[in-house]
Amino acid sequence: VVIVIGGIGSVRGAFLAALGFIQTLASDCLVPLMWRHDLNILQAWVRFLPHLIRRLPAFLCYYLVKLALLLLAGLGIAAMGFFTCCLFFPLAFLPVLGQAILQPVFVFFRLFSLAFLDAIIPEEGPFLL
Repeated sequence: VVIVIGGIGSVRGAFLAALGFIQTLASDCLVPLMWRHDLNILQAWVRFLPHLIRRLPAFLCYYLVKLALLLLAGLGIAAMGFFTCCLFFPLAFLPVLGQAILQPVFVFFRLFSLAFLDAIIPEEGPFLL
């Protein structure tokens, strides 16, 4: 029973990791490609798949680095909240004020993905205008 539950858990984990990778590709790579070349989603996948197949290790490394950076950003936000005796948390979760306070984090992750695209597939760019 334990082996079956462990097997199901590992299959579920692999499936969720694959879905996360596809979601990251869609939001960080396909959306800028669609915007840059005025494509729909199917055209963007057709144009993007050869780059993904040729440079799959680079995209996997990008995914892992982004996960690590998201973890560090989350830990930084949590540390900021605890250092201010939890006064930061209500401010960070208010709609307008929270967006203004956390704007550098949001901008960093958007520019990080665009800089990665400019570096890995320069023939499709420039994405950073």
